[in-house]
Amino acid sequence: AMEIVSGKSNIKPKKNADQVSLINWALTLQQTGDILEIIDPMLQGDFNSEEAVRMIKVALLCTHSSPSLRPTMSEALQMLQGEMEITEFVSDPGLYGHNWS
Repeated sequence: AMEIVSGKSNIKPKKNADQVSLINWALTLQQTGDILEIIDPMLQGDFNSEEAVRMIKVALLCTHSSPSLRPTMSEALQMLQGEMEITEFVSDPGLYGHNWS
């Protein structure tokens, strides 16, 4: 889901040690309130920002470092459809480690 929204791959080898994983980048943007910065620039603003934010938040929940805090597949689907409230959480990008991708 995060790859679809961002237009970037999370599995490509990193070219240098300063690159961060897609998930860590999204977590950092969420913490700074700039979550829409992760949206694929090729869309040139032609997207529903509410739906995009919903998809990013669900993707972040599904990749939470603690498996017990991840939603079930049916819960994730309900969140994406707007039928269930998305649980807000605070996660430290450092929890994933810099080699996590």
